[in-house]
Amino acid sequence: MLALSYDEDMGLVRLISSGMVTLDEVEAYRVELIRIVDVARRHTGRVLMYVDSTQSTVQTQAAIDALATIPSIAVGPRDRMAVVIHSVLGLLQVKRAMRNDQERAFITEAEAMAWLIDD
Repeated sequence: MLALSYDEDMGLVRLISSGMVTLDEVEAYRVELIRIVDVARRHTGRVLMYVDSTQSTVQTQAAIDALATIPSIAVGPRDRMAVVIHSVLGLLQVKRAMRNDQERAFITEAEAMAWLIDD
C-alpha cells in the first residue's frame, strides 16, 4: 500500500509504504505525486519528500523498477528525498535505485528528518 500526503506547515511530502505494492498502485501513486509535487513547489519552491518504508517488505523487481522512476518527478536540483527503511536488505535495494545526492536512505526517522531540513 502507498499513502501520500502533503504537510503544508512543514512543507513536507510524505509517503508511507507498507507491504507489497502492485504496479497499479505505483501508477496511481505517480499521478497523485505529480499533483502534490506541484502544490509543494508552488508553496515552498522545492520538494522535501519523506518516505517511510519501515513497514514495507522487499518488493518485486517490477515494482522496484516502477518506483525507481519516481525521483524524476519529485527530485529536482533544489529538492531532497529521504527514505527510511529498517531492513538491511531493503536498505540495500533502495540505495541501489538512488541516482543522485538529493536522495538518501536512512535507518531512523530522526536521521532522515535532520538531513531533509538541513540547508
